[in-house]
Amino acid sequence: MFKILQVLSLLPIIGWPLIFYSTIFFLDNPNSNALINWAMFLIVNSYPFILIGNSKLASRIYPNYRMLAYLLTIWPIVLCSILVLDLLLS
Repeated sequence: MFKILQVLSLLPIIGWPLIFYSTIFFLDNPNSNALINWAMFLIVNSYPFILIGNSKLASRIYPNYRMLAYLLTIWPIVLCSILVLDLLLS
């Protein structure tokens, strides 16, 4: 069950190429602050690393702290579900 949840928590990485392509346009406006644009670009595009790190941490602590490992694994699933439902209902 834990491995299935881990795979589900890593599924949002599938959308990363589309998000990367759309965030290129953050850098397109010549009148905006370049430092803020680059920071936003890097923060938005680093989410796969956060998900992978979260999954590795959950795997490491699973033998000793199962409940915490499940919580670490479930939060990306819940967050993505809320975002998808928000997009579908609005």
